[in-house]
Amino acid sequence: MAPPECLFDHGDELGEGPVWDTRQQRLLWVDILAGRLLRAAPQPAAPVEVLEFGRPLGCAVPHVDGSTWLALSDGVWRLAAGAAQPTPIAQPPRAVHGPQHRFNDGKCDALGRFWLGTTLLDEAPGGGRLYCLDLDGQLHQVLDGITVSNGLGWSPDNRTFYYIDSPTRRVQAFDFDLASGQLGRGRTLIDFGEQPGVPDGLAVDSEGALWIAHWDGYRLSRWSAEGVLLAWVELPVARVTSCAFYGARLEQLLITTARVGLDDSARQAQPLAGRSFRLDPGVTGLAVSACRVRVPDHPQESA
Repeated sequence: MAPPECLFDHGDELGEGPVWDTRQQRLLWVDILAGRLLRAAPQPAAPVEVLEFGRPLGCAVPHVDGSTWLALSDGVWRLAAGAAQPTPIAQPPRAVHGPQHRFNDGKCDALGRFWLGTTLLDEAPGGGRLYCLDLDGQLHQVLDGITVSNGLGWSPDNRTFYYIDSPTRRVQAFDFDLASGQLGRGRTLIDFGEQPGVPDGLAVDSEGALWIAHWDGYRLSRWSAEGVLLAWVELPVARVTSCAFYGARLEQLLITTARVGLDDSARQAQPLAGRSFRLDPGVTGLAVSACRVRVPDHPQESA
């Protein structure tokens, strides 16, 4: 593979959660702690539209109705097309999600459910959870005892759900029933072991392989569905955060990065930290569905 190339002249503190909006033919991603949603056409040096929400924004996904659904610090919100401000959809119960929490990575399954996870602001062990916003607009807790809920995705046959709790340095694989949205037996698919950094975001390609971002590892790696390391590509920045396939055939890969937490010397040594990169991966991606959750009559707090 050729080395990744910088795609946009825009830097993020904590760029994350890239997604390809097929209907609008544009890329979406977030700058989490800055509370920014970013949108751009997939051309080098294209202008980047920046929307600011004034609080942490863990992830954003396009909806089939043309809106964008946001995982803001206190719950899921809907930003209608052309609207300046979002409206609330659902929030976790206050007993388990307060001002010390924020949402992190999220993605939609093949039926359009919105899966998204949380972490404590100080990333204290066990304080996060994984949730699923079902098609009826109800938010359900799926997993607890999570530290930093991160990358997630599904196998091409939708029978396996992949999930990363970053500090564990493992990628978990769960049996998955698409019809019900239920997780079954879980197992460790990948143990990072001697790999540099910790696993962060992920994407799945059309061959069923996983592309995993290495936070503090200067690389993006590709793994088989059996957990075998197939390839990796080096980047000129340490904090590689996530990736997403895009383009007419999903033949390109967008890679997001971060500069948050880097001291002055590290920032000088990594002038491209926080930029987004383009990679020709040599394989096409697996399409990620848009959100299909019904807009509820009233905002919901999960039970």
